[in-house]
Amino acid sequence: MARRLSWISTLVLAVILEGLAAAADAPQLIASFGKTGPGALAAPYGVALGDGFVYVSDQFHYRIVKFTQDGQFVSAWGSQGSGPGQFGQTIGLALDGLGRLFVVDYGNSRVESFTTDGAFVTQWGSSGGGPGQFSAPRRLMVDQTGLVQVTDFGNNRIEAFTRDGVFRYQWGLGQLDDPRASLKVRTAASTLRRKAAPPIE
Repeated sequence: MARRLSWISTLVLAVILEGLAAAADAPQLIASFGKTGPGALAAPYGVALGDGFVYVSDQFHYRIVKFTQDGQFVSAWGSQGSGPGQFGQTIGLALDGLGRLFVVDYGNSRVESFTTDGAFVTQWGSSGGGPGQFSAPRRLMVDQTGLVQVTDFGNNRIEAFTRDGVFRYQWGLGQLDDPRASLKVRTAASTLRRKAAPPIE
């Protein structure tokens, strides 16, 4: 009986220690920002981290907001519209590690690129289903080869471009129920070569 109680006590202690370890590994809130002041956000969507700064797509203020990593407002750029540097609705964004920030302009069916200080560089895309066009673009990433991969949600595909917006290939056309999920898988892969889905010219 004593041996059984000892075994149960050991088991209970192990469960408690496991629970404490899990609690220690749980995410802890470090800071919260973007509620007040010039950096106040309206429906933030995308986040990109780089060079000690945080970049946020501020959907309904039609802009990109730049913060320090501890939440101090640095700058913001963009306004509502369809001209260079304007947005119909900011969604996904990504950095390329070379000083370029790419932003999905969902409302204007295009991608815009900027320097990390907010200077407009270039834009590409239009509404449609052809190569280089978009229907409800959502997210994007820069892969290990330097190509910008964009989820073209409405056309059930992913399109790849150079950093200057030159169309290279598309994949998954008519095969992806949710291209956003496929891009997540692609991001997590150790290599971003097109093994599972050949390019569709």
